[in-house]
Amino acid sequence: MSVEDFIAALEENHRFPGPYTLKVIGANSDEFRVAVFAVVREEMRLQYEPRHEIKQTPSGRHQSLTLHLTAKDAHQVVSIYARLQTLEEVTMLM
Repeated sequence: MSVEDFIAALEENHRFPGPYTLKVIGANSDEFRVAVFAVVREEMRLQYEPRHEIKQTPSGRHQSLTLHLTAKDAHQVVSIYARLQTLEEVTMLM
């Protein structure tokens, strides 16, 4: 899917500014959490961690971070996804 198609889909299915939930799966490590929170805080200009839940897989090798954000627009969501995709610790984005 192209960036333009992704933005169009976001704008069709979400109201901005408004709530947006993002799930990030990666290694069960402090480094993973710190890296994800750093990206989100910088992209959203937050001075705190966003509201979130953390769940570990039964094996303990991975964890998922479910982030509850208030996104200003589809472009901001795309920027967050793009930055998170560059993180070595990230296994999957949803």
